[in-house]
Amino acid sequence: MKTILAACLAFIFSFVTPSRAAGWRPISGQWRMEPPRIVQYDRAATLPVGDRIRIASYNIANFTDGLEDREPRIPAHAENQAKAAAPLVAEIDPDILVIQEIENETSLQLLNQALPSPYPVAAITRFSGSPDWTEKLNLAVLARLPIRGLRELDFGELHGRTSPPRGLLSFFVELGPQHNLLVYAVHLKSNFGGQRAINSAERRNALRILREDADEFRRTYSDSRWEVLVLGDMNTDSDLRDFTRDPTLRPLADWVDLWRGRPISERETIPTRYGDPTQVFPPAAFDRFVVSKELTQSPWVVGDPQVLQKGVNTADVLAVPGADPDHASDHYPVYLDIQR
Repeated sequence: MKTILAACLAFIFSFVTPSRAAGWRPISGQWRMEPPRIVQYDRAATLPVGDRIRIASYNIANFTDGLEDREPRIPAHAENQAKAAAPLVAEIDPDILVIQEIENETSLQLLNQALPSPYPVAAITRFSGSPDWTEKLNLAVLARLPIRGLRELDFGELHGRTSPPRGLLSFFVELGPQHNLLVYAVHLKSNFGGQRAINSAERRNALRILREDADEFRRTYSDSRWEVLVLGDMNTDSDLRDFTRDPTLRPLADWVDLWRGRPISERETIPTRYGDPTQVFPPAAFDRFVVSKELTQSPWVVGDPQVLQKGVNTADVLAVPGADPDHASDHYPVYLDIQR
């Protein structure tokens, strides 16, 4: 395993490659691989991997630190949002939590410190972008297990009409001797702004890059067995009529989409919110889990995904996270267990 870790570090610091994920609309430029910001890594406080690993994903909407933000966002709103999200995280009690729409180290520390049992491992991306980039949407991870091989895949230097925004956060967990779980946290392009076909092509291109990286990673370290888990806000739901022909998940078509076929009452991760008829949308399961087929077979087997349907003010679509103490996000947190 030390060999893998050393190779990962060399890989991170040296690997820059032209994108091969052009899709049906070409993109150009290079995506960059680098280590994310390690906010905390108290190895002595981490726990050994047992017979069950619980992994959760939570899009905490626009979770900025409130410093130099657009009005009316202030630091008190960030603190309130962390306090609203923390009980939900504590109720799920994941061994590993990945977070979307989080700004920086300050936001991550606010959430971790609001938890009854803060996590000993915390890391966050710092995605780059164009000079007029206004989003503050990074990916982060909190863990009580010793996650390894932390990598940030930054798409900021890709160009083209369908170049994906942001990037990916990846790491792995040792499941046993020569047996590992490779994890990718994602936040794919939303359905707002731009043409529908362009948005879906951006999402598909992001997952093509992910798939190429996962395949290359497993080839490079073929002396170990690798299962793969992709989770996060994918902004698509193949069971909804509007997305039946959406190409987002095609790069992962031979893997298993764990929400697929479940009734909306069970898989609803973004509920309908009311109060303004122009902003009423049907419920969807955008927060998804996709796994390689090996993870459906022993010794480690993935369970059914679950959603904790709390933390959203569904009565007021204009509720702002942090300003409304009962509204942590427009998404519900989701989770699953992997057991042996």
